[in-house]
Amino acid sequence: MKPNTQYSLAAGEPITAIETLASIGLAGTEKFTELNVAATLAAIDNTTHHYSTLASSDRVVDLIELQMQSLLPAAESAKAYFSQVFAFARTTSHQFEQVLESRMSDIQDNLCRQIYAGLTVAEEQGFPVAKFVKDSLMLTSETALSTKTSIRRQLLSN
Repeated sequence: MKPNTQYSLAAGEPITAIETLASIGLAGTEKFTELNVAATLAAIDNTTHHYSTLASSDRVVDLIELQMQSLLPAAESAKAYFSQVFAFARTTSHQFEQVLESRMSDIQDNLCRQIYAGLTVAEEQGFPVAKFVKDSLMLTSETALSTKTSIRRQLLSN
């Protein structure tokens, strides 16, 4: 019964990571919604101002000049909007990477320990294949740790 308790405790860690990722996603959605509402209100304001200005023009030349002048603010607004969208996406992506990087290693290590403990129980209960699987798991785990250490060393040296 003890390994089952350990498994349920181990399951809480991935859930915490998923909750953190969901919170980041929700905050990002709220920020994106705020950005869209602000852009929509600005577009409505610009359009209203533009049409009221066009209505006051008497000559075709004035109308064309006003039309050309109105394109510049619209282009500036679009540029600012897309700059904010890309900055937001970059920040959110970075937050996701940080959470995944910090949590995944811990989750994988804990899961490996839990599986090893379960295999030990199975071996003690007379399942000979459990020892073979345990040895394979340890070899895989040691290889992954060695690879991770090598990659970190390489990244730090650059």
